[in-house]
Amino acid sequence: MGAGERPDRSGKLGSLDMYSSIFETFAKDESGATAIEYALIAAIISVAIVASLSNVGTALQGLFNSVVSGFQSAGN
Repeated sequence: MGAGERPDRSGKLGSLDMYSSIFETFAKDESGATAIEYALIAAIISVAIVASLSNVGTALQGLFNSVVSGFQSAGN
């Protein structure tokens, strides 16, 4: 028997004690929490990069359009 588990009248482990022990072990386990936190941070950074590159792309398109129109007006 594990810690905190008591046999019931029939000598078998009580199911409530077994499930509470499993739940306590699961609740104390934090091994996956760090990976999830890093994944969320990476997702937020990715969204910020995509948003900023979208703005930079629009600004560059405007700049190239003005350069093209400047060449076109200089050629006339």
